[in-house]
Amino acid sequence: MLVDFLKTAIEVTGINPEAEPGDSTNKLLRRDFWKRIERHVKAGNPFFAAMTPLEDAFILWEYLLSTGKPLVICSATGHVIGASGEKRDWVRRHLGHEIANSARFVRDAVNKAQYATPTTVLIDDRRKAIEPWVAAGGIGVLHTSALTTIAHLKELGV
Repeated sequence: MLVDFLKTAIEVTGINPEAEPGDSTNKLLRRDFWKRIERHVKAGNPFFAAMTPLEDAFILWEYLLSTGKPLVICSATGHVIGASGEKRDWVRRHLGHEIANSARFVRDAVNKAQYATPTTVLIDDRRKAIEPWVAAGGIGVLHTSALTTIAHLKELGV
């Protein structure tokens, strides 16, 4: 919700992971997509650390800071070698040391739900992260843009 994953993914792999064909080809394409990222990283190139912030990322971040609520980044690393370190570096560069030091990393998006409580809000751009979070008792906001997410948070009283 803060980085332009799609832009970097397409630049590195030549594959748009959101424009995948049907089921049988889908698995092969996704496997190839992640193998290309793995090769890129093994060659010594950053992937996550090189991502650019989304155009409206800091609009949302400034709003979140203005709430005075505790903020924790919770991010999935997938199977990419060194992903948590790269993601922590990105957070440190763009959001500061304190946020970077408190960041939580999980292997898969669905595992973010282990941190759900009745008073915690997960803002994520993937339903596969939001649905388990809500099922575990947390509050989920499906992110589409900073302004829409802020409006939804205000409706929730956040």
